[in-house]
Amino acid sequence: MELDWEGAGYHGFPGGDASEDEADAWSGFEQVLARAKQGDFSGVGQLPAIYEEADWMLGAACAELMGDIGDRRVLESLHPAVTAILDPTYSVDLGRTLAIAGHLSSVPVLLEALVKLADFEDAPALVQMLSVMLEPEPGALGDIGRLDDVEAYADHVRRQAAVVAARTGSPDAVVMFGDVFSVERLVAVMRQRLAEGGRFDPYWRHRFEATTGVDCSGFYEDGILQPLQALAVIEEFEDLGGTGRYEPGRRYFFGHVLPD
Repeated sequence: MELDWEGAGYHGFPGGDASEDEADAWSGFEQVLARAKQGDFSGVGQLPAIYEEADWMLGAACAELMGDIGDRRVLESLHPAVTAILDPTYSVDLGRTLAIAGHLSSVPVLLEALVKLADFEDAPALVQMLSVMLEPEPGALGDIGRLDDVEAYADHVRRQAAVVAARTGSPDAVVMFGDVFSVERLVAVMRQRLAEGGRFDPYWRHRFEATTGVDCSGFYEDGILQPLQALAVIEEFEDLGGTGRYEPGRRYFFGHVLPD
């Protein structure tokens, strides 16, 4: 079992083909996810404990679901674990949790961790997430080679975060692509890339599916992007007025407003 963004995503659960041992290991995650799909986010507090006992695939799934449904209390409780670097993998996983949630105020926490673990093999995952949060399109903040001078990179991130804070009018806005997070903007980016070609970031699909609940499992077949099928899903969403249901700057999961 795994949470596969080039496969079934959140619609891959419950995992009916799992072995008994896998089903037992993933049962807590699946229960929290099933309730969250219905707008009940009360189980999010169970995810840190599940994460601590999990193997790497279940741990990654828990970290991503926490980013998608975690409220401010849960997210802020992760800050010490991200910055302490007791285990670098732990710091990267939970750093991604904060980046998925998208609050601009989490950028200093991510940078504090990144400066300490710049040489760690998984550190580029945080670089990529900072770029998605703060840049209108992939740019210098996504250049993993800049970790060779991580202090200079961190200064650049801070400057860009200040620009985004000024643009959004808040140091704590929920952001993506260097501005207030917007389903309309996310859909436009996906549509353009699918129509014109070039690299399609699976995280865009992740954020779209998590926010709206739209089944995006048809975006990929055997891990290979299917642009026409993906475009059809997006165009149907737009034709049904989907983008108008989501207020910019708000977090949603499967169409349900998340509590702050």
